[in-house]
Amino acid sequence: MLNIKMDQTQQLPSGKRNARSIHIFTETFSEGEWHSFKVLKLMQIPGENVYYLLESLQGNRILMTAKYYDGYGIIPGTTIKCLVDKINCSGKIYLEPAHPYYEAGNRYLFHVIGSEQFTDRKGRSITRFIAVGPSQEESIATIDTRQAAQAGALISAIFVGTRKGVLILKEIEVLNNC
Repeated sequence: MLNIKMDQTQQLPSGKRNARSIHIFTETFSEGEWHSFKVLKLMQIPGENVYYLLESLQGNRILMTAKYYDGYGIIPGTTIKCLVDKINCSGKIYLEPAHPYYEAGNRYLFHVIGSEQFTDRKGRSITRFIAVGPSQEESIATIDTRQAAQAGALISAIFVGTRKGVLILKEIEVLNNC
């Protein structure tokens, strides 16, 4: 029998909830924590997505959707660090691997090759850029900003992290808007 215990979350006065934790055997995973995982293999579940099968240091196995991380260079046999991004109410753990090129808190230059404006489910104006950064990899970046950058623009931004492989940038400065 699987020994899983999930901590209850409480609603904070601001409407945000506390981070969730889940205990699997002797190991605890909490939202916002980093853990190392060995990549065991890439596997296809019939009728579903392709997943990476990951194993924690204590032997617990977790699936991570592969389609978001094509450019990360994740291969079986390697060890990767992942952020426990979210634990849903049924106990599913969502992992976000560390980006292979960008480090949180550092400022980088990006060449914008396309963009689109949309409103998210909370009513915020979001700009999604397709950009090329120092890694020379084409990336998609979501930016909460009032400043629009056109294709060909050079922007400077602080890398915050990723969500499903999409870069999250803040403090955007448009250096030239060609």
